[in-house]
Amino acid sequence: MVIGFIGVLQSLLVQPAVRRPPFFDEQRYKLWASNALDHGFYGDTVDQFPAKEEFRSVPYSAYVPPGYVFFLIALEAPFGRGNVPVRVSQALLVGTSVVAAGLLAHRVFGSAAAIAAAVAVVVTGTLATYSSFALSEVLAATTLVVAVWLAVVARDRRSWRLMAVSGFVLGISVLVRPQVLLLPPLFAAWCFFALGRQRRGVIAAVALLAGVAVVVMPWTVRNYVRLHAVVPVSTYTWINFWLVNHAGSDGQFHRPERDIGLAAVKGIRAHDELEQDRIWRRMAMTWIREHPREAFKGWIRNGRRYVGDSDFLLDRWYRLRRHQVARFDDRWLLLLAAAAVVLCVRSGGWNLVLPAGVAAYFVAFFCFFVPTARFRVGVLPVVAALAGGVAERLWRLMRRRVVPA
Repeated sequence: MVIGFIGVLQSLLVQPAVRRPPFFDEQRYKLWASNALDHGFYGDTVDQFPAKEEFRSVPYSAYVPPGYVFFLIALEAPFGRGNVPVRVSQALLVGTSVVAAGLLAHRVFGSAAAIAAAVAVVVTGTLATYSSFALSEVLAATTLVVAVWLAVVARDRRSWRLMAVSGFVLGISVLVRPQVLLLPPLFAAWCFFALGRQRRGVIAAVALLAGVAVVVMPWTVRNYVRLHAVVPVSTYTWINFWLVNHAGSDGQFHRPERDIGLAAVKGIRAHDELEQDRIWRRMAMTWIREHPREAFKGWIRNGRRYVGDSDFLLDRWYRLRRHQVARFDDRWLLLLAAAAVVLCVRSGGWNLVLPAGVAAYFVAFFCFFVPTARFRVGVLPVVAALAGGVAERLWRLMRRRVVPA
């Protein structure tokens, strides 16, 4: 709890050296929240800045995942517009992530791992820095690590009710970051095997999936009514696939007009948002079929970029009261997490399998989609919990030497 409080304080102290304009994604989130509050609709219009920036001649109504937009609405409705409610709320979320990472590490490894994991989340400065932005990363990271921790606790207690709560929190994470939508089946499979492949495991898996469905299904129904198609969360999917699966891709985000020209982009974005998504998918899959070797090399490159690229937002904006301070590079946590899985594979048991599977899923997912370093933030507390296993291993080795059996 003390380290969690330090994480909250750190987040509140993060302050850039110079005033900065809001990022495009920050502006989009705030615009969609404002449209919902002021005009009663979820989406944007063709005369607003996102459509102009993206050369669109059609509005969007399901492009932005709703989780973070609803978070902003929940803050703006009682407290009004401004950065202070967002900063304070996200600082509290950082503290929650710190505590949850420690609790998860304690469940999987032990007390030394719990302290190390909580400290690791703080000393990277990652969540603290992102708490100063109106971006979804902090909310995504907090909901995911809490869902994993609750699932592990539910498994230890053999509680299907707690597993349903884990699914509920995981459902919130899905609405914040749609790539999490593929994790509920992984969680359910883990429930089934971790609880002995018997009736209890089936009940726990069903409870977890029901918890996810309670959160996600209403939005899926809304999208069906609105778009007349099954869109579980968002239509913002296949462009991220195409961006790293076409000729000339280097594994980084670039505006599509750089590679296919402005006229082609305008032509694609004259279609409705569902058809746009289908076009980006067809273009990517056609290129993969015609260039399988280049596609495979690109996937390996993407994975390397995801785990190895530095986060320019951290390099530029992590300052405490405008002073540059040292921080522990979050990329080392991935290496430490992998080492912990190898060192503790026998002692960790099923409690180790779930967080390790979640971390591996993120790395695998971003082999195929844009592997921006920013997308590591959502899984960072889970990775920190795994990395704590190295500290636990070292602590036990030291104790054996000091106090021989």
